[in-house]
Amino acid sequence: MNGITDEEILANSFIFLVAGFETTANALSFTIDLLIKHPDVQERLYQEIAEARNDEYDTVQSLQYLDQVIKESLRIYPPATLFTSRICNMDYQVGSITIHKGSAVVVPVWDIHHDPDLWPNPKKFDPDRFSPANKASLKSMAYMPFGLGKRNCIGNRFAISEVKIAIFRLLKEFKFETCEKTEDPLTLVCTTTVIGPANGIYLRAVPRSEAV
Repeated sequence: MNGITDEEILANSFIFLVAGFETTANALSFTIDLLIKHPDVQERLYQEIAEARNDEYDTVQSLQYLDQVIKESLRIYPPATLFTSRICNMDYQVGSITIHKGSAVVVPVWDIHHDPDLWPNPKKFDPDRFSPANKASLKSMAYMPFGLGKRNCIGNRFAISEVKIAIFRLLKEFKFETCEKTEDPLTLVCTTTVIGPANGIYLRAVPRSEAV
């Protein structure tokens, strides 16, 4: 690792913990919330999990519908809506607007993920948007929960792996249902750059051994 100091290695390792704590927790919470409000999706995902040969890393990573569910959850609720930015390295003209060298350009991830021109019926939770059959129809640069390019989120794969493993283990043991305190739709709050549920997420977790 030429050119990288021990201090830089430590700093990049530390950012996994700092940047990945609240964002990953919210991603997991939002995914569970979507599953309780879409029991058909939850059941289909549970069947895929129940049929998995084991709970090892490679097996969890290979589950196609689990991957689709998490990708769609991250589309609807991108973890960091205002954090993706770039510094303009030269003067650039966009229509009548001049973006000067050195300006910070913030990418509106939330708006891109909810643009009906890019995502038909954008408020609908539809994991099949990311199915192999529909992959070719996805618009370029339309999906960026962790940013894009060489400087995308360093914890991208780690965060997705965390959420996949957590969902796998939770759905294997519990069926999740709405309860009297479940909020629909959720009230959201944006603290600095991170989006989260303003009033928490309430649900009922029923052990699979007791589920009807």
